[in-house]
Amino acid sequence: MKESEGQNRPVFFWPDRASPYENPIPEAINGRCLNIDKDFISAAFENVFGYRILVNPKATETPYVRKSLRNAAHDGIVIEKPTKVEEGYVYQRLIDNRINDEEIEDLRLIFIGEILPQFYRRTRLTDKRFKNVDTGVYLERTLSYFAQAEIDLVGELCRKVGLDYGEVDVLRDRVDGKIYVVDVNRTPFGPPRKISRADEVAAVKMMGEFFSQTFNIEKYSRYRSESD
Repeated sequence: MKESEGQNRPVFFWPDRASPYENPIPEAINGRCLNIDKDFISAAFENVFGYRILVNPKATETPYVRKSLRNAAHDGIVIEKPTKVEEGYVYQRLIDNRINDEEIEDLRLIFIGEILPQFYRRTRLTDKRFKNVDTGVYLERTLSYFAQAEIDLVGELCRKVGLDYGEVDVLRDRVDGKIYVVDVNRTPFGPPRKISRADEVAAVKMMGEFFSQTFNIEKYSRYRSESD
């Protein structure tokens, strides 16, 4: 994979399957990010952060979550008793990310060589916590929700799994106050639906600037608001 002659265009590794790849493509953006299965990401998370999100479903008495290893399945279920391990699934602790009696909060960080200064805060109904159906999406300052040490650790995790550009789903547990990385997406289509037009424009402009700087692109596609 090479850049076109006389042009300054990025080359992406954009997988056509969800399963892990074996051979890196060093010259491509995300060309080293070969595996984003949830068991792999959870193990990398534990290595970087020093605490676990994975549980043993045969030995835990507290509620936990079973979900597909692969991205974008949106099939998570809460289990409240020990059960056998099923192939193709990962078992994680249930993160208490409720913000009120009816809603939970997902924090989607944007990574382009580093964690960007703004992120998407997504709210959804508690009974639809594993579905991709938001009640609201808001562009927020990263440092207003995360400590710098937390931001640094998420960035370290991204680099550890070979991510150059993508989005990272993070939950904060209101019981222990810690953050947990539950997903890494190397083929994002953001900004998410439900975001305001103003936040959408601001997010894309921010990403464009960081993309150009990070990958040394002099001129990248411009995002114009309808009023331009």
